[in-house]
Formats: sequence, C-alpha cells, structure tokens
Amino acid sequence: MKKFLEENNYIDFHSMIIQENDIFDMRMSDEEKARAAFEFVRDKIPHSFDCKATVITAKASEVLKYKTGICHAKSNLLAALLRSQGIPTGFRYQHLTLLNDDSAGYCLHCYNAIYI
Repeated sequence: MKKFLEENNYIDFHSMIIQENDIFDMRMSDEEKARAAFEFVRDKIPHSFDCKATVITAKASEVLKYKTGICHAKSNLLAALLRSQGIPTGFRYQHLTLLNDDSAGYCLHCYNAIYI
C-alpha cells in the first residue's frame, strides 16, 4: 500500500493549496472523505474541454489552482487529496472508442481506484 500513498511531481499533496483545502473534517471516516473528495473534484473542477480552458494542467496543485483539467489531471487531484488523508489511491485507465476497430480513433480515459 505504501506505493499508493506516495507523493510525486503530479500528486503533490504537500503543496500549500492542497493542504489548505476545506473539504475534510477531522471527524469524517475514510469513506466520507473519499466521497467528499470525489464529489468536490466531480462537481467543482470542470473538464478542460467542457469549459474551453486555455490553461493546461497536470499537477494536482495546478488543477486546484486553475479549477480545470482533463480526466488525467482531475485524477491526479483526487489522488493528492485522498493520499493527503492517508487513503491509498491509484489509477485505472479505460480505452474508449467510437468503433470496435479504433478506425474512428480512440482516447484513454483515466479514473481512480481507492482502497478503504
């Protein structure tokens, strides 16, 4: 589990902007923290394409500062928020395509896996 609690260049949970969030309450269970963080990222951080963002974010602190990111960046933010609370968080990827043979192109979607 140690690997899923580590900080890195993109999951920078020791940055002040991550540490100073008001999402969590000390009385919350890990499940309540996971739900609160997920709902915050889902509802308060629009996808860059949806809001026509002009900034490109990747690091969790940038996503929180600029309030936007693609799925990979938003997943970095969720991981940082949860890892800052000692909740192991990893990443999952989904291959999305319009046609079964990828002839119309595809994208790689990122989302989180959380261990409670």
